[in-house]
Amino acid sequence: MASSLPVALAALAVHSGVMLAVIAAVALAVFEWLGLAALRSAWINFDRLWTLALGATGIALLVQ
Repeated sequence: MASSLPVALAALAVHSGVMLAVIAAVALAVFEWLGLAALRSAWINFDRLWTLALGATGIALLVQ
């Protein structure tokens, strides 16, 4: 059991590093392909989306 901790930490480090690299590659590809103007016009308002999600969850909990 004690010997599995280093393996788990190594797997976590590799997973986190690869995820960060993929996120950076996708962000750069989108930026280069679409440009900043397209991203600004197609941006999702996450504040509104989060508010709607919380409201819908609250209503669903009250209805139950």
